[in-house]
Amino acid sequence: MVRVYLSPVDKVNKPSLRYLQVQDFFVLGSGIPWTFAYILYARQANIDKSYGMPLIPLCANIAWEFIYGVIHPNSLGQVISFVPWLIADVPIVYWTLKHGPSKWEQAPLVADNLGLILAVGIAMMLAMHLAFRRSCKNIEDGPFWSAWVCQLLISCGSVMHLMCRNETSGHSWGIW
Repeated sequence: MVRVYLSPVDKVNKPSLRYLQVQDFFVLGSGIPWTFAYILYARQANIDKSYGMPLIPLCANIAWEFIYGVIHPNSLGQVISFVPWLIADVPIVYWTLKHGPSKWEQAPLVADNLGLILAVGIAMMLAMHLAFRRSCKNIEDGPFWSAWVCQLLISCGSVMHLMCRNETSGHSWGIW
């Protein structure tokens, strides 16, 4: 049995297959650069023995990708784009757990509990994303606006990472 991923708007409008393919093409087109950025985050973390993606955006992104790629996808393009991001998060989390404590030597409570902080952070972000999705009248608004917030978190968080650390470990021009 093939599962058809249609948004409520597409179910009502019943667009042609060609339209749906173009729609999915644009979702995939925006997903490919993000996939490369995630791969570069993991690569740079390994090279620098650090981590690049800030903790709060990492938790927010994992939750967002799980909700809109696995639980509530609106299209096949979303599944094809978002699930690889979720998979690409695995090495990012691994390097964060491996090298993160050394970046938090000034805060032993954080350094010693990084795994717990990530787990609780992901759980909280899952709850927040689900609550936001339920509060949106239009089902398309949930993934759009919550993705916008995730993007804002990762952009500002990365700049703050650079400023607070006073170094570029975990980051590269390719990621930016």
